[in-house]
Amino acid sequence: MASSESRKTDTSEIEREIQRIEEGDAWQDTDEIVEIEVKRPLEVRRVEPAQELGSLQVEDVPDPETLSRQLEGTHESSPETEPPA
Repeated sequence: MASSESRKTDTSEIEREIQRIEEGDAWQDTDEIVEIEVKRPLEVRRVEPAQELGSLQVEDVPDPETLSRQLEGTHESSPETEPPA
């Protein structure tokens, strides 16, 4: 467990860092820009296909678990569902 002395030091370092950032000196010479690839959430990627399925006149409707697995498999393996980089 951290001692109260250690916590005070950590707190004062954090407070100094917050003050430095608030004063507009947030960018340091050692900072770097990091680009990451972000995927749209699975729920968002499922909306359009789910709406399309809902508009069809289906006689043999699969149970929700089967449908969920099918949608997940389709979206995970289809490059056109990914947003452009």
